[in-house]
Amino acid sequence: MWHNNLFPELEKNKNAEQAAKMANYMQNRFAFLGISKPKLKEIIKPYIKESKKYGLDWKFVNICWKKDYREAQYVAVEYLTMN
Repeated sequence: MWHNNLFPELEKNKNAEQAAKMANYMQNRFAFLGISKPKLKEIIKPYIKESKKYGLDWKFVNICWKKDYREAQYVAVEYLTMN
């Protein structure tokens, strides 16, 4: 599938120091990988581009929403916005 490598790539870019700061800012309600918004957009850009070749994939959105880290939900929002 077009998104098979997305989550491993996100997890590879984890920044523990930033993750702790982000979680603290959100009052520790969410776990984070510590990927900044510009870096996140850079990582997901080719995946979003590829996704446009297919119909809207609600399974993908659900996969994103079930991930432990907040960046996955940001990916889902970006995916829905761009598709």
